[in-house]
Formats: sequence, C-alpha cells, structure tokens
Amino acid sequence: MPRVSLIIPVRNQAAYLAESLTSVFAQPYRDLEVIVIDDGSTEDLSPAVDPWRDRLRFVRQEPSGVAAATNHGARLATADLLAFHDADDLMEGPRLTSLMPYLDEDPDLGLVFGNGTEMRADGTLMGPVIPDRQARALVRRGVRLDELLRRSFVYLQATIVRRSVFVAAGGLPALPAGGDWGLALRCALHSRIRYVHTTCFRYRRHEASLTAASVSMAAAAVDVLRDFIATEPTLTARVGPRRLAQALARRLARLAAQQLSAGDAAAARHSLQEASTLAPWMLKYHLRRWRLGRGDDLNRG
Repeated sequence: MPRVSLIIPVRNQAAYLAESLTSVFAQPYRDLEVIVIDDGSTEDLSPAVDPWRDRLRFVRQEPSGVAAATNHGARLATADLLAFHDADDLMEGPRLTSLMPYLDEDPDLGLVFGNGTEMRADGTLMGPVIPDRQARALVRRGVRLDELLRRSFVYLQATIVRRSVFVAAGGLPALPAGGDWGLALRCALHSRIRYVHTTCFRYRRHEASLTAASVSMAAAAVDVLRDFIATEPTLTARVGPRRLAQALARRLARLAAQQLSAGDAAAARHSLQEASTLAPWMLKYHLRRWRLGRGDDLNRG
C-alpha cells in the first residue's frame, strides 16, 4: 500500500498534462500512487499519459466537474494521505517531502499546505501565490479559522490531507469552483491545519481571465461561504453569528464590485442590498449602494 495517493483531475489540456506529469514523476518521493481522473475529455490524452502508464492509474468518467473528479479519485485512493495536483500546473521537486514530516510528527494535524509560484501560460514566472507578508504571518501565528473565513489562501495543489479528515469533511464541496477553500474551511473547523513556508508548485495563470470570469469567481466564493454556513451546525457557536454575517457580507460586496465592473448595475445593487441586510452596522455597504443608485439616476437623467 502506498503512503500517498496523488489525484489529478483533468479535462482536455493534453499538452499541459504531459508537462505536468513529467514534473510529478521528477520529484524524489516514490512511495506514491498517481490517479488521473479524465473528466469527460474530448481531446485524446493518450500522448500525455502513455509514457507513464506503468506508474499511474488512468480512469475516465462522464463530465461532472472538478470537484466530482477529485472526489472520485479520493474514493479510489488506497493511501492514508491524499495529495492533489492540477493538470495544467507543475510540481516542484520537494512538493511531498517538504510537507510530510509535519504530519508524521503531529498525529492531530489534519492538513498541511505550502506556497506556490504563479506563472503565465507561457511559463514565465511571476510572484508567490501567497504574498510574502501573509506567508510570514501564517508562520508566526498559525492558521486561524476567522482569517480563513475572510480570504482563501489554501491551494489544493499545495496540500497533503489525511484521508480520514478528507472523508469527514465530505470531500470537496459539489460546487462549480472554490472547492479547495471549502475543504480548507471544513478541515480548519474540525481539525488543525498548518502552513509550511516552502514552494510546492507552479500555478499557471491563464491570460484569458476576463471580467466575466472575475464575476464567476466572486460568485463562487459567495456560494462556498453559503454552503459552509448551511452545512456546518457547529459553526455559528464556534465563530459567532456576527462574524459569520460579516464574512458573507464582505464577499457579497466584492461580488458587487465585479458585477459593476462587468456593467451589471442591477445585480451589483442586489448584492449590496444583501450585504447591508446581513451586516447593517457596516455603513460602507449602505453608502456604496446609495452611490450606485445615485449614479444610475444621473446616467438616466
């Protein structure tokens, strides 16, 4: 039985997958099973997968989304530790060996994660995915649930999680996006998680990020928090209703900003209305809604 199961969901992107698998098998850790879940690709992935057929499991499924593909891989996994990787990203050499000692030393630690480096689609390196200042703060004071409620900074590609913790958390939430944040929130609620200041992967930032995609991502973040609040009965007692309301209101305000940038003032007004209702003590949301309404009136006049 392997020590770690590495799960790679993929749909199409054969060229990226070939480069990604090369980076996986170049890393030094060997007590590993690799499970590639093809989520209904229309491209032929054989050229990318064939060189590694004797070192991975390749499973096809009907197109169901990245969360379903990842959870499918987790069900097939045989190891006690689960790691994850995206088909268009690259794994850094010490990805597993730099994180596993922390799980070995602390049996109560449920999830450990590191940092990554952003790169453009052509491979040009940018900056860290977790900014240096925030990374130093995570090392100094640890990972707090209240901070994780405010922002997502756990990338699934940089984690190792105990399989028992992953199962207890319900796996990745069945949402179109934001599953890594949803999993991290649940793990932080029910177990301890830890950040290790090491670079684990290279995150490919596709240049085709349009405003519509920004709206979708902001809406996905709202959905993640709604789902987390609705499905965790102990959350309110742990965090407090005011803090939860403020966290969701903050995400709704960010969604409103993206909706406004995309030219959808009506949707932005609706999001700000909900933010104001959730957190009436946050006067800035009322002010933004008033300014938005005033601006629309001026435009019509």
